[in-house]
Amino acid sequence: MMQAAVASAERPLRVGVVGVGVMGSNHARVFAGLPGTELVGVADPDRKQADFVARTLGCIAVADVNELLERDVDAIRELGQTHPALVEQLVHGRHADHCRCRRVR
Repeated sequence: MMQAAVASAERPLRVGVVGVGVMGSNHARVFAGLPGTELVGVADPDRKQADFVARTLGCIAVADVNELLERDVDAIRELGQTHPALVEQLVHGRHADHCRCRRVR
């Protein structure tokens, strides 16, 4: 599925990761190394952790999802406890036309 999106794009798929604890930092690492994908930035309430992951993977650390959205990301992978707030910002905000949310448990 992702290969199809990348193959038709003229630029890399720009991704941000929200929540970079154990699992989130691993997801960010995978995105950073995935051909056709650019890891734009990471956000986490633990700023030290976000800074560490960003330095390690060569992207930026931002305070919250709003800053990632301002960086013109194509997709956000959310692994923290911010899901309800994130959905609210995406669905009812300026990105509503492009939003597709799915909750997995």
